[in-house]
Amino acid sequence: MKENIILKIEKTGYYYPFKALDDHDVQAFKKEYYELIKKIKSPSMEFEYKFKSHLLFKWVNNLIRNENILEIAREYLGKNILCWNSIFFHKKKKSKNFVGWHEDKTYWNLANDKILSFSLAITNSNVENGCLKILKNRRKVNYEDKDIKNNMLARGQNAIIDKNEEFEYIKLNPGECSIFKQDIIHGSDPNLSNEDRILLVIRYISPDNNTFGNHRSATLVSGKDDFNFYEKEPIPRYDFDEECVKFHQELMKKQATIFAKHKLKKIKLPFLSNIASHKLARGIYYKYFK
Repeated sequence: MKENIILKIEKTGYYYPFKALDDHDVQAFKKEYYELIKKIKSPSMEFEYKFKSHLLFKWVNNLIRNENILEIAREYLGKNILCWNSIFFHKKKKSKNFVGWHEDKTYWNLANDKILSFSLAITNSNVENGCLKILKNRRKVNYEDKDIKNNMLARGQNAIIDKNEEFEYIKLNPGECSIFKQDIIHGSDPNLSNEDRILLVIRYISPDNNTFGNHRSATLVSGKDDFNFYEKEPIPRYDFDEECVKFHQELMKKQATIFAKHKLKKIKLPFLSNIASHKLARGIYYKYFK
Protein backbone atom coordinates (compact mmCIF):
# COMPACT_ATOMS: atom_id res chain seq x y z
CA MET A 1 0.00 0.00 0.00
CA LYS A 2 2.69 2.55 1.06
CA GLU A 3 4.85 1.60 -1.92
CA ASN A 4 1.92 2.09 -4.33
CA ILE A 5 1.24 5.55 -2.91
CA ILE A 6 4.87 6.60 -3.35
CA LEU A 7 5.01 5.19 -6.89
CA LYS A 8 1.90 7.20 -7.83
CA ILE A 9 3.36 10.37 -6.28
CA GLU A 10 6.61 9.86 -8.20
CA LYS A 11 4.75 9.29 -11.45
CA THR A 12 2.02 11.94 -11.34
CA GLY A 13 3.14 14.23 -8.49
CA TYR A 14 0.09 13.58 -6.32
CA TYR A 15 -2.06 10.91 -4.67
CA TYR A 16 -5.55 10.82 -3.13
CA PRO A 17 -7.56 9.84 -1.18
CA PHE A 18 -5.47 8.72 1.77
CA LYS A 19 -7.44 8.08 4.97
CA ALA A 20 -5.51 9.66 7.84
CA LEU A 21 -8.10 10.21 10.60
CA ASP A 22 -11.17 8.30 11.69
CA ASP A 23 -14.56 10.01 11.74
CA HIS A 24 -14.63 10.52 15.50
CA ASP A 25 -11.24 12.28 15.58
CA VAL A 26 -11.90 14.56 12.63
CA GLN A 27 -15.27 15.66 14.07
CA ALA A 28 -13.57 16.43 17.38
CA PHE A 29 -10.92 18.50 15.58
CA LYS A 30 -13.59 20.37 13.64
CA LYS A 31 -15.42 21.25 16.86
CA GLU A 32 -12.20 22.37 18.56
CA TYR A 33 -11.22 24.48 15.54
CA TYR A 34 -14.47 26.46 15.62
CA GLU A 35 -14.24 26.92 19.39
CA LEU A 36 -10.69 28.25 19.22
CA ILE A 37 -11.17 30.73 16.39
CA LYS A 38 -14.06 32.28 18.35
CA LYS A 39 -11.51 33.24 21.02
CA ILE A 40 -9.37 35.25 18.58
CA LYS A 41 -9.95 38.99 19.06
CA SER A 42 -6.91 40.56 17.35
CA PRO A 43 -7.66 41.74 13.75
CA SER A 44 -4.23 40.57 12.59
CA MET A 45 -4.50 37.19 14.30
CA GLU A 46 -7.89 36.59 12.64
CA PHE A 47 -5.87 36.13 9.46
CA GLU A 48 -2.50 34.95 10.77
CA TYR A 49 -3.69 31.97 12.84
CA LYS A 50 -4.01 30.14 9.51
CA PHE A 51 -0.21 30.07 9.05
CA LYS A 52 2.13 27.97 11.19
CA SER A 53 -1.01 26.90 13.07
CA HIS A 54 0.87 24.15 14.93
CA LEU A 55 2.49 26.91 17.00
CA LEU A 56 -0.91 28.16 18.22
CA PHE A 57 -3.20 25.13 18.47
CA LYS A 58 -1.99 22.25 20.62
CA TRP A 59 -4.18 19.75 18.76
CA VAL A 60 -2.56 20.76 15.44
CA ASN A 61 0.88 20.32 17.02
CA ASN A 62 -0.19 16.82 18.02
CA LEU A 63 -1.66 16.18 14.58
CA ILE A 64 1.59 16.94 12.72
CA ARG A 65 2.98 13.87 14.54
CA ASN A 66 0.14 11.59 13.39
CA GLU A 67 1.68 8.18 12.64
CA ASN A 68 -0.69 7.39 9.77
CA ILE A 69 0.60 10.48 7.97
CA LEU A 70 4.25 10.17 9.02
CA GLU A 71 4.38 6.58 7.79
CA ILE A 72 3.83 7.82 4.25
CA ALA A 73 6.10 10.84 4.69
CA ARG A 74 8.98 8.61 5.80
CA GLU A 75 8.65 6.47 2.68
CA TYR A 76 9.34 9.55 0.56
CA LEU A 77 11.50 11.79 2.77
CA GLY A 78 13.33 9.28 4.95
CA LYS A 79 13.20 8.81 8.72
CA ASN A 80 14.28 12.38 9.58
CA ILE A 81 11.42 14.82 9.05
CA LEU A 82 10.59 18.43 9.92
CA CYS A 83 7.16 20.02 9.82
CA TRP A 84 7.91 23.18 7.84
CA ASN A 85 4.44 24.66 7.87
CA SER A 86 0.77 24.04 8.67
CA ILE A 87 -1.87 26.15 6.97
CA PHE A 88 -5.65 26.35 7.29
CA PHE A 89 -7.67 27.01 4.15
CA HIS A 90 -11.12 27.98 5.43
CA LYS A 91 -13.66 28.95 2.78
CA LYS A 92 -16.87 30.11 4.36
CA LYS A 93 -20.18 29.15 2.78
CA LYS A 94 -21.19 31.21 -0.26
CA SER A 95 -17.70 32.70 -0.25
CA LYS A 96 -16.05 34.32 -3.29
CA ASN A 97 -12.63 33.30 -2.01
CA PHE A 98 -10.56 31.08 -4.27
CA VAL A 99 -6.97 29.87 -4.55
CA GLY A 100 -5.27 30.95 -7.76
CA TRP A 101 -3.51 28.41 -9.95
CA HIS A 102 0.08 28.15 -8.74
CA GLU A 103 3.12 25.94 -8.35
CA ASP A 104 4.69 26.06 -4.87
CA LYS A 105 8.20 25.38 -6.17
CA THR A 106 8.24 28.82 -7.82
CA TYR A 107 8.23 30.56 -4.43
CA TRP A 108 9.84 28.16 -1.96
CA ASN A 109 13.44 28.39 -3.19
CA LEU A 110 14.34 24.98 -1.78
CA ALA A 111 17.63 23.17 -2.37
CA ASN A 112 15.93 19.91 -3.43
CA ASP A 113 12.54 18.23 -3.91
CA LYS A 114 12.41 16.43 -0.56
CA ILE A 115 9.16 18.02 0.58
CA LEU A 116 5.57 16.74 0.63
CA SER A 117 2.28 18.49 1.34
CA PHE A 118 -0.59 16.63 3.02
CA SER A 119 -3.91 18.39 2.45
CA LEU A 120 -6.23 17.07 5.15
CA ALA A 121 -10.00 17.55 4.82
CA ILE A 122 -11.60 18.66 8.10
CA THR A 123 -14.96 18.94 6.30
CA ASN A 124 -16.24 17.49 3.04
CA SER A 125 -14.26 18.83 0.10
CA ASN A 126 -16.14 18.70 -3.19
CA VAL A 127 -16.66 20.59 -6.44
CA GLU A 128 -19.50 22.74 -5.10
CA ASN A 129 -17.58 24.00 -2.06
CA GLY A 130 -14.35 24.67 -3.96
CA CYS A 131 -12.19 21.57 -3.52
CA LEU A 132 -8.56 21.41 -4.62
CA LYS A 133 -8.00 20.99 -8.35
CA ILE A 134 -4.74 19.80 -9.90
CA LEU A 135 -3.50 20.39 -13.44
CA LYS A 136 -2.47 17.10 -15.05
CA ASN A 137 0.34 18.68 -17.05
CA ARG A 138 3.41 19.47 -14.90
CA ARG A 139 5.24 22.40 -16.47
CA LYS A 140 6.65 25.88 -15.88
CA VAL A 141 4.02 28.59 -15.59
CA ASN A 142 3.81 32.35 -15.93
CA TYR A 143 1.74 34.43 -13.51
CA GLU A 144 -0.71 37.31 -13.52
CA ASP A 145 -2.40 39.17 -10.65
CA LYS A 146 -6.09 38.33 -10.69
CA ASP A 147 -8.77 39.42 -8.19
CA ILE A 148 -6.18 39.87 -5.42
CA LYS A 149 -8.81 40.66 -2.76
CA ASN A 150 -10.53 37.24 -3.05
CA ASN A 151 -7.42 35.22 -3.91
CA MET A 152 -6.42 33.36 -0.74
CA LEU A 153 -2.76 33.27 -1.79
CA ALA A 154 -0.74 35.90 0.06
CA ARG A 155 0.83 37.33 -3.10
CA GLY A 156 -2.43 37.18 -5.06
CA GLN A 157 -0.75 35.26 -7.88
CA ASN A 158 -2.60 33.26 -10.50
CA ALA A 159 -0.87 31.08 -13.10
CA ILE A 160 -1.93 31.57 -16.71
CA ILE A 161 -3.70 28.35 -17.73
CA ASP A 162 -5.24 27.57 -21.09
CA LYS A 163 -8.95 26.83 -20.81
CA ASN A 164 -8.48 23.51 -22.66
CA GLU A 165 -5.87 22.09 -20.27
CA GLU A 166 -6.92 19.01 -18.30
CA PHE A 167 -7.22 19.08 -14.53
CA GLU A 168 -8.66 16.84 -11.83
CA TYR A 169 -10.96 17.75 -8.94
CA ILE A 170 -9.59 16.34 -5.66
CA LYS A 171 -12.74 15.30 -3.78
CA LEU A 172 -12.20 14.28 -0.16
CA ASN A 173 -14.30 13.08 2.77
CA PRO A 174 -13.51 14.37 6.28
CA GLY A 175 -10.33 12.71 7.54
CA GLU A 176 -8.94 12.03 4.06
CA CYS A 177 -5.77 13.59 2.61
CA SER A 178 -4.43 14.42 -0.77
CA ILE A 179 -0.63 14.27 -0.98
CA PHE A 180 1.37 16.26 -3.52
CA LYS A 181 4.84 17.42 -4.52
CA GLN A 182 6.04 21.01 -4.82
CA ASP A 183 5.94 21.12 -8.64
CA ILE A 184 2.21 20.37 -8.91
CA ILE A 185 0.11 23.18 -10.41
CA HIS A 186 -3.01 23.50 -8.29
CA GLY A 187 -5.73 25.88 -7.11
CA SER A 188 -9.39 25.91 -6.09
CA ASP A 189 -12.67 27.66 -6.93
CA PRO A 190 -15.07 29.68 -4.72
CA ASN A 191 -17.39 27.95 -2.26
CA LEU A 192 -20.88 28.01 -3.78
CA SER A 193 -22.36 25.68 -1.15
CA ASN A 194 -24.21 26.31 2.13
CA GLU A 195 -21.42 24.76 4.23
CA ASP A 196 -17.90 25.84 5.15
CA ARG A 197 -14.98 24.01 3.58
CA ILE A 198 -11.92 23.57 5.82
CA LEU A 199 -8.59 22.01 4.88
CA LEU A 200 -5.42 21.79 6.95
CA VAL A 201 -2.28 21.53 4.82
CA ILE A 202 0.77 20.09 6.57
CA ARG A 203 4.11 20.50 4.83
CA TYR A 204 6.90 18.05 5.69
CA ILE A 205 10.51 18.57 4.68
CA SER A 206 13.78 16.68 5.10
CA PRO A 207 16.31 18.47 7.36
CA ASP A 208 18.91 18.66 4.56
CA ASN A 209 16.55 20.66 2.31
CA ASN A 210 17.68 24.24 2.89
CA THR A 211 15.70 27.26 1.69
CA PHE A 212 16.73 30.68 0.50
CA GLY A 213 14.39 33.53 1.36
CA ASN A 214 11.53 31.58 2.95
CA HIS A 215 10.51 30.21 6.37
CA ARG A 216 13.63 29.55 8.45
CA SER A 217 12.04 27.67 11.34
CA ALA A 218 10.54 24.18 11.65
CA THR A 219 9.43 21.51 14.13
CA LEU A 220 11.16 18.13 14.29
CA VAL A 221 8.51 15.37 14.11
CA SER A 222 10.58 12.28 13.25
CA GLY A 223 14.18 11.19 13.72
CA LYS A 224 16.83 13.88 14.15
CA ASP A 225 18.17 17.01 12.49
CA ASP A 226 21.91 16.90 11.79
CA PHE A 227 21.89 20.01 9.59
CA ASN A 228 20.32 22.77 11.74
CA PHE A 229 19.29 24.88 8.76
CA TYR A 230 16.04 25.70 10.57
CA GLU A 231 15.48 27.37 13.92
CA LYS A 232 13.79 25.00 16.37
CA GLU A 233 10.19 25.97 17.09
CA PRO A 234 8.66 25.88 20.59
CA ILE A 235 5.96 23.29 21.32
CA PRO A 236 2.72 24.71 22.77
CA ARG A 237 1.79 23.39 26.22
CA TYR A 238 -1.78 24.59 25.62
CA ASP A 239 -3.69 26.57 22.96
CA PHE A 240 -2.24 30.05 22.40
CA ASP A 241 0.71 29.37 24.69
CA GLU A 242 2.28 32.82 25.31
CA GLU A 243 5.81 31.71 24.32
CA CYS A 244 4.56 30.18 21.08
CA VAL A 245 2.34 33.17 20.24
CA LYS A 246 5.35 35.47 20.63
CA PHE A 247 7.46 33.23 18.36
CA HIS A 248 4.61 33.02 15.83
CA GLN A 249 4.14 36.79 15.75
CA GLU A 250 7.82 37.37 14.99
CA LEU A 251 7.46 35.03 12.03
CA MET A 252 4.35 36.86 10.84
CA LYS A 253 6.16 40.22 11.00
CA LYS A 254 8.86 38.90 8.68
CA GLN A 255 6.35 37.26 6.36
CA ALA A 256 4.15 40.37 6.11
CA THR A 257 7.19 42.55 5.36
CA ILE A 258 8.25 40.24 2.51
CA PHE A 259 4.75 40.20 0.98
CA ALA A 260 4.37 43.98 1.40
CA LYS A 261 7.68 44.57 -0.35
CA HIS A 262 6.49 42.42 -3.27
CA LYS A 263 3.27 44.45 -3.61
CA LEU A 264 4.83 47.87 -3.01
CA LYS A 265 7.47 47.27 -5.68
CA LYS A 266 4.70 47.54 -8.25
CA ILE A 267 4.02 51.13 -7.23
CA LYS A 268 7.71 51.91 -6.62
CA LEU A 269 7.35 52.19 -2.84
CA PRO A 270 9.21 49.11 -1.50
CA PHE A 271 10.89 51.22 1.21
CA LEU A 272 7.52 51.40 3.00
CA SER A 273 7.37 47.61 3.51
CA ASN A 274 8.58 47.81 7.13
CA ILE A 275 5.21 49.32 8.08
CA ALA A 276 3.78 45.81 7.64
CA SER A 277 5.76 44.59 10.64
CA HIS A 278 3.39 46.52 12.93
CA LYS A 279 0.43 44.53 14.23
CA LEU A 280 -2.12 47.32 13.73
CA ALA A 281 -1.01 47.91 10.12
CA ARG A 282 -1.24 44.19 9.37
CA GLY A 283 -4.74 44.03 10.77
CA ILE A 284 -5.89 46.92 8.55
CA TYR A 285 -4.29 45.36 5.49
CA TYR A 286 -5.90 41.94 6.06
CA LYS A 287 -9.32 43.46 6.68
CA TYR A 288 -9.49 45.77 3.70
CA PHE A 289 -7.09 44.41 1.12
CA LYS A 290 -6.89 40.65 1.68
